Amino acid sequence: MSGFGSSTTSESTSFNQRSVESIIELVALNAALAASTQLAAHVKPGNIHRYHDFKETKMEHYLSSAVALHTPMAEIAKRGVMVQRGLIDQDEVDMGWIIAEAVKDGVKWHSGGLTNLGILFLFAPVAAASGYILSENAADRIDTIDVKQIPKLAYKFVENTTPEDTINIFSTLYRVQSEIYPMSSAVGISLPESINELLEEEVNLLDFYNLHKEKNLIFQEISSFYEISSKAGLSAFNEAITEGSSMVDAITHTYISLLSLNPDSIILRNNGMEMAVRIMNMAKQVIQHGGYLSEEGRELTNELELFTRKHETTINPGVTADLTANVTFFATLSGIRP
Repeated sequence: MSGFGSSTTSESTSFNQRSVESIIELVALNAALAASTQLAAHVKPGNIHRYHDFKETKMEHYLSSAVALHTPMAEIAKRGVMVQRGLIDQDEVDMGWIIAEAVKDGVKWHSGGLTNLGILFLFAPVAAASGYILSENAADRIDTIDVKQIPKLAYKFVENTTPEDTINIFSTLYRVQSEIYPMSSAVGISLPESINELLEEEVNLLDFYNLHKEKNLIFQEISSFYEISSKAGLSAFNEAITEGSSMVDAITHTYISLLSLNPDSIILRNNGMEMAVRIMNMAKQVIQHGGYLSEEGRELTNELELFTRKHETTINPGVTADLTANVTFFATLSGIRP
């Protein structure tokens, strides 16, 4: 950490070291808090929560993944600080490499498989932007952040990635064959050929996300300035908090609100468009009756939960859950606590 800070006095250097450590810890702990707290919801129809596991993947696997977020989010927040202080350029952040390494490391912490890929995609630019913003803040504002600043700056970090970042992400997706984006079946050519093509065409992460955003709501979110998270998502979350809801109930209200806006990418892939639209419309009914903030809305939420569980094929709005986790990350960065 001794490379941070420009002052020559020992007192100023010591302060700069403490402030950088405070920044990266604040961002990393907020990321872990957001990813873990959203699992504590009493109900999240179709998804894992405190009262429901999947057959092979359980709440403790997701909690382990949430804890494992600390290291990559600290690293990328540190690089956001370094960009703000002029120590590196935005194209030197190595976002793709950090995400790829986090995927490798994350599965070492539990036996439930890959559980946090979508969250890593969403959180990484937010963490970089948060590190930058907190570094830019005055010393007496080290623990506060205006989350309205995050979307534009997070977009800039993605916009300034390199083809090498894309290759790291592409190779990771190809290897894990994620349900978030089933790379191997979509590409149809060998990995080396694909890598050469990405290099030749100088495809950075923003280009890559734009290319595939029609199939993937997470990529769409990142390439559209986090529009869902920063607008509809935060609006629903703050509405619940203002009404006096607990943080976990605010998470459920946000989850239902987001589910009502778009067909979930994972439901679409696993269950087809008809089911994805049906779930979206059922969520709209919940929102029309007050969402998770009203008694009737809670009853309808429980009915939606039962509907998603009774089918032989799992109906899991996993992308909506990742977007909800990202909204929760915004909320924790703004200072909201359980």
